Amino acid sequence: MSRNKQTVQEYMDAFARTDHARVLSCLTDDVEWVVPGAFHTTGKAAFDKEVENGAFVGSPTISVARKRVVRPVTPGWLRSEAMLEAYRVTEDNWRDATARSPHFAISESPAFVGRAVAALAQDPNVSRWNGKSLSSGQLAKIYGFTDLDGSQPDAWRYVTEVQDAGKPADVRGYP
Repeated sequence: MSRNKQTVQEYMDAFARTDHARVLSCLTDDVEWVVPGAFHTTGKAAFDKEVENGAFVGSPTISVARKRVVRPVTPGWLRSEAMLEAYRVTEDNWRDATARSPHFAISESPAFVGRAVAALAQDPNVSRWNGKSLSSGQLAKIYGFTDLDGSQPDAWRYVTEVQDAGKPADVRGYP
């Protein structure tokens, strides 16, 4: 068991036994205790005072839930309701907008981004993405999901290699 896990286990055991001194021995001087909407206490001395708070009634319980780290997922050229409205198209006929803006061919539906988020949520090894910003196109290649039309648009790579390079619209090799 890692040192951190040992400390948490020691704290949990001490808390369950209401062993004040043992609880404090598990904490560092910069400990923070946050109860959203109620209070935010910083420091071991402040924590100590709060533990001795006479307003607290009953035997406390504590549990630890596994936290997930937030990972930024960026869509590519999203076919949002606002974009569809601006181009005067719907999800059913969105390709008609490519007559006005040819590079819109690389766009993706909101469902594609949702599938990216769902893939991350189901990945038992999601921690491998810690500290990284990911695009829905990148994740589609890794997890194998597709957009509503069966494509896997890689809009950010396309924008860099085709649109920004001044090349004519051609999504072959990108979806």
